[in-house]
Amino acid sequence: MEAKELLLTFIEDEDKALIKNRQGKFYPAQHDDIKKHAKRLFKLLDEHQSQRFCYHYLRLGHFISVDTGAQLDIVKAAYLATYEWKTQGFDKPSYDVFIAIMLFGFSDAKNIENGQATDVAAYNRYLGVANQINRYSSLSSMIKKIDRFAPYADDETATRILQSLRAVNYLHHDVNPRYVQYYDENYLSFWGMIIILLLNSSTRQQVVADLASLPCDFPKRVEHLANFDEFHKAVNTFLGAVAL
Repeated sequence: MEAKELLLTFIEDEDKALIKNRQGKFYPAQHDDIKKHAKRLFKLLDEHQSQRFCYHYLRLGHFISVDTGAQLDIVKAAYLATYEWKTQGFDKPSYDVFIAIMLFGFSDAKNIENGQATDVAAYNRYLGVANQINRYSSLSSMIKKIDRFAPYADDETATRILQSLRAVNYLHHDVNPRYVQYYDENYLSFWGMIIILLLNSSTRQQVVADLASLPCDFPKRVEHLANFDEFHKAVNTFLGAVAL
């Protein structure tokens, strides 16, 4: 199947599935090829088709890199369209809200300082963070690779991450009081952001203070603080080694 036909088939399949509030069947079977050709979508599809692709790709939890301001506008429009789930009864999109806030500067209910990400370079830099923090399969593998997070610990990026996590009160997911026991204290992308905050001298003390001040009813507070202590020690060890 040609690349353009593949992307259009994905759109058509997801459009049909969305009517029934479910995921299509084409993506699970072709996700590797769709991911590969998504990098060329703006060259293969027109503006309307590109926005529909981005909309469904975002619904499934994936973000898209851009080269121009016009492409970023298409991605933003698709992101805004994902808010339909609240007004039209669709399932909530699969992307992490705290990552979306870092990328776009806002969500349906939360905003951060500096507003929307209108700069292509900044958006792609934040997308690089999103890709980095989603590379790992365990906390221990992240601890062993602290150095891989250092390139993302510049002041501007770390500040943006801090703002994003504060916007969601350090809750990486919505909390159902009836099912707190299922809240994931080991959510990897969240801890990837924490590593970056600890690596930056300007945000380190702020995130230490924020985590120490988590309310008593924060879901799995003890477990989160235990994880934080492990990452804090690992980052200190890394920074000490770098300083030698």
